[in-house]
Amino acid sequence: MGTRSRIGYVDPKTNMVHSIYCHWDGYLSNNGRLLRDHYKDLKKVKRLVALGSLSSLEKHVSWRTAPKPFAHRPWRQGDTSRPQFVDKHTFETPVKDVTVAYHRDRGENWNYVKPDVESIMLDLQEYNYLYKNGQWYYKCYKMEWTPIPKGELK
Repeated sequence: MGTRSRIGYVDPKTNMVHSIYCHWDGYLSNNGRLLRDHYKDLKKVKRLVALGSLSSLEKHVSWRTAPKPFAHRPWRQGDTSRPQFVDKHTFETPVKDVTVAYHRDRGENWNYVKPDVESIMLDLQEYNYLYKNGQWYYKCYKMEWTPIPKGELK
């Protein structure tokens, strides 16, 4: 079962929120840490959200910008096979540390996974993350928006 999250940003020109769904590992110590540590500027956050809904968030938006050589991680739980070197990133053979998107990597219909654009971020998921004015905020379980703290996250 996934720990679902919503990831978005406030467009400084329109003040509208662009956000997407992410299925796996939405808790603060995973998605919160990845966003805080690897998505530090609006340009990269926009590239992430432009992918549409995600299966999983990782350090890199694209396999083309990830460190080489490309090695996919075993997808099935309990798979202890050695990493396979690949020249393409897919849902079945994701490149290590590269985000997995439903449309790009699994061929899902864009109309079902495209980013939502709203005046406020709907906090419908267990964990919600919002990039605003150069800072990541999170919200879960009816709490207020809180900056993601520095250091170890639990």
